[in-house]
Amino acid sequence: MKAITVENGTRFGRLVVNEEVAPKKSHRRFRCVCDCGNVVVVHLSALRSGLSRSCGCLRRELATTHGRSWKGQQTPEYRTWTHMRSRCRSKHKNYGGRGIKVCKRWDESFEAFLSDMGPKPPGTSIDRIDNDGDYEPGNCRWAPMRTQIRNVRHNVWIWYKGRRCLLIEAAEAEGFPVETARGRKKRGWPDSRLFDPVKASYAARPQSRRE
Repeated sequence: MKAITVENGTRFGRLVVNEEVAPKKSHRRFRCVCDCGNVVVVHLSALRSGLSRSCGCLRRELATTHGRSWKGQQTPEYRTWTHMRSRCRSKHKNYGGRGIKVCKRWDESFEAFLSDMGPKPPGTSIDRIDNDGDYEPGNCRWAPMRTQIRNVRHNVWIWYKGRRCLLIEAAEAEGFPVETARGRKKRGWPDSRLFDPVKASYAARPQSRRE
């Protein structure tokens, strides 16, 4: 296998490679200068995976910003990040199995993910605005479960008062039973009549014919 080339001056986050130091057993290590001025020795695998993006100063800044102690594996944001990457690297039918990916910036760096998404509010989880899009800045948000339930692929969309919206949202606005409207839609009713009064519209409902 061809050895990975890392030139002096290569940047990994806040770290800039200064030189390669004598390897410890089979692990390659590099002396790096952080933007804050500190010098640290870091394993190549940690640099390439994004686990080490600074001398530790970035973690301390994030901890101060978010008012919490830094222990990545114990934070909700870190767990979200690991689960997100795991789903997209697997063959799960709703994620990796249908081509959903994590953008390179987030896949390579938890710190970049946290910087873009911010702290996770209580009662929320990560949600893709476009359910067919990737995990990337601009397409993800922290959202409560109620919002996410409305953002799944099998939701029914209709035209309501001149705009495209979810059937469940239109039904709630009309104060109309959702299941009744969904059943009418399934039977071929036009969107303009989905919320007709039940009794008044029953006789006009499309009838099936017996051969």
